Amino acid sequence: MKKTISLLLALLSATILLAKPYTQQGIAYLYDYKTKTKSPVANVSLTVAYAKGPAISRADGTFSIEFQDFGAGKKLAFEKQPFSQGLMVLNKKEVDEWSTFEGRLTLIMCNKKDFDACKQNYYNVGLKSVTQRYERKIAALKQEFVDNQQRLQELEEERDRIMDDLRNSADAMARIDQSELDAAMQEVLDLYEQGNVDEAIKKLEDMRLGEKFVQTLERKQKLEQAVETAKEDSIQMLNKLRASIDLYIGSGNWDKVTEIRKLLADKLNTFDANFDYAYHCTCENNFKDAETYYKKALGLLESDTDTESNYYLYNKAVVLNNLGVLYTNTERFKESEETLKQALEIRQWLAKDNPKAYESNVAWTLYNLADLYKKNNRPTDVEEMYKQKLKIHQRLAKDNPKEYSDVTMTLNDLAKFYKKAKRFTEAEEMYRQALEIHQRQAKEYLGENTDVIIVLNRLADLYYDANRPTEAEEMYKQALEISQRLAKEYPRVYGPEVAGTMRSFAMFYFDTKRPTEAEEMYKQALELYQWLHKDDPRFYEPALAMTLIELAALYYDTKQFTKAEDMYKQAIEIVQRLAKDNPKAYEPDQVRTLYKMAIMYKNTQRPTEAEDMYKQAIEIVQRLAKDNPTYYEPFEATALNNLALLYCNTQRFTEAEEKFKQALEIFQRLANDDPKAYEPDVAWTLGNLSFTVIFLKKYSDAEQYACKGLEIDSTKHWIAANLAAALLLQGQYFEADPIYRQYKDELKDSFLDDFDQFKAAGVIPKECEEDVEKIKRMLEE
Repeated sequence: MKKTISLLLALLSATILLAKPYTQQGIAYLYDYKTKTKSPVANVSLTVAYAKGPAISRADGTFSIEFQDFGAGKKLAFEKQPFSQGLMVLNKKEVDEWSTFEGRLTLIMCNKKDFDACKQNYYNVGLKSVTQRYERKIAALKQEFVDNQQRLQELEEERDRIMDDLRNSADAMARIDQSELDAAMQEVLDLYEQGNVDEAIKKLEDMRLGEKFVQTLERKQKLEQAVETAKEDSIQMLNKLRASIDLYIGSGNWDKVTEIRKLLADKLNTFDANFDYAYHCTCENNFKDAETYYKKALGLLESDTDTESNYYLYNKAVVLNNLGVLYTNTERFKESEETLKQALEIRQWLAKDNPKAYESNVAWTLYNLADLYKKNNRPTDVEEMYKQKLKIHQRLAKDNPKEYSDVTMTLNDLAKFYKKAKRFTEAEEMYRQALEIHQRQAKEYLGENTDVIIVLNRLADLYYDANRPTEAEEMYKQALEISQRLAKEYPRVYGPEVAGTMRSFAMFYFDTKRPTEAEEMYKQALELYQWLHKDDPRFYEPALAMTLIELAALYYDTKQFTKAEDMYKQAIEIVQRLAKDNPKAYEPDQVRTLYKMAIMYKNTQRPTEAEDMYKQAIEIVQRLAKDNPTYYEPFEATALNNLALLYCNTQRFTEAEEKFKQALEIFQRLANDDPKAYEPDVAWTLGNLSFTVIFLKKYSDAEQYACKGLEIDSTKHWIAANLAAALLLQGQYFEADPIYRQYKDELKDSFLDDFDQFKAAGVIPKECEEDVEKIKRMLEE
């Protein structure tokens, strides 16, 4: 975690006042999300460490923090986060870095409910944009050959990482004080809030912020007589350029984020700019540039700063901490441990003098050491680091409630650690502690807390894994109730969360054999997705289709075949429309839906419809397999096998033989590269072929197929039954008889059923009829 003190404050720290009493002035504002304006706010309480007592903002928003033994240049630490009922701190980053100085601190508060709604909306908008951007990239890459499988995995991991970053980006964007923005930047944010991401990004591009920033910076450097004006212009442009970073993150445009951060690092060449770009490169797995710019930042720090000052030591520890993380990510574990321990030593030394300001940094280095030990498979050390980190955050939280967010994060990390180790009791205790904190904070702010929903869902998953379904159900119910209450006030913002929770709840009911409750939950989720779909069909159609497919599976499982068919038809209509506009992204979903419909029709004795579904699925998957055979050929072969079985059931043995042979060719080719994975499929297909060709009176071929199948897998005794039949119908009674006797106890009913099918099909040669009767009598003995 990066926390830096501005260069201005660092310079002022050299003029520390010697006088004992000290008063720091400030002003508190209330930011209104609807009007995007702010006004002074009274009765905000600030409780600062080492101050004489709490400071309360006056009617005009001003406040004074009085100290008995403190001076300018001192970093402030809060014993309690600035508080006013129902409000929260908007400019948290600036407030966390407050230090005393000869000026006035600015505190901006906002309504907690409005903030959460704004943040969730930014997250939803970003989620839509990132989902659409990455589904296209990943779908395109899946069409390429196996050589790109590693890049595919990297791209999917990149998407997942950006999804994780979305909440941080949404939080940062929700904290933008839009009353300070010019009209152009305000228009960009308005478009983004409305979900018009592409238009917002286009307008942002048209503003050419990077180019203008360079121009204003050059103007500042060249025009000495107008230095103050140019400085003001460059700072304003710099602030807008920095604000644009969060917009690009929210839209998933990571390349543009990289471009801007590198521009700032190279043109400003300050500690902060180099550090920011280095940190960004670490997140991008560009470890070479990350290491280079971290070291540049460290060099600037050492050349521009008093190496005896706390400012130097604090920032040196920050760089060492992040370098240690980089070394962990590049598996330079020895360097990582050494570097992280150096950072830990500095941070522990700083914390001795001012624990309230610096001890949380100690905790984060412990976290990074835990991550290192996790990758080194040192679970005992991992647990110890987490426990030390938790103790620090719990100690700090007693005096400063804002630290509870770090407490809950660590509790969740420990819970995941225990859950993975199957230590369910300890995992439950960690989640319970986190839940209690979030619930207490929700009461404090007179509103629901979305973090409560997250922990409830995690507890539900834990209980389900631990075979405690009753408790799992209770957690799902609570999570759903809270999300529904939030959605009443902000339906468009929290509606997707309600629908997603309903789907998870429905799956739980389905897995626990409670189809009635599952159906009701799916129907509610479906209704909500249909409502959301009206305003944003492009984004919600995939979720709507998946809900229809899941509900169809439920109806099929409960033998409500008419309803199942209706759900599948609605789903396939949506998926086909999506695949038409974006085939690379949605044709795989189209194939899976057609395949499920085919199975339903086959098992409900509707072979004509089943055949049509199979053929449509096979046609698409064969096209996909041309570009990516490794990914799609296994599915193609399986579908061909199932179509062949359908032909067998409808006495179309010639067509069945053709499809089985096509499947066999694919499975044999796959087995050459991966025998362990695909040889069982080869054996299975050979066995089916051996049985099928008997009905075509190709007894010798049946014998060969059966022998090859048994050679691959002798445990498939049903193939031996086909071999016995092939021999018997060729007049080789004495070769067939021992096989029938060997498997008499295991396969008697199957043998007799086969003879009935052979007789009905008229494939028993007249000269072999007596031999068949002899075998049947032996089996009945």
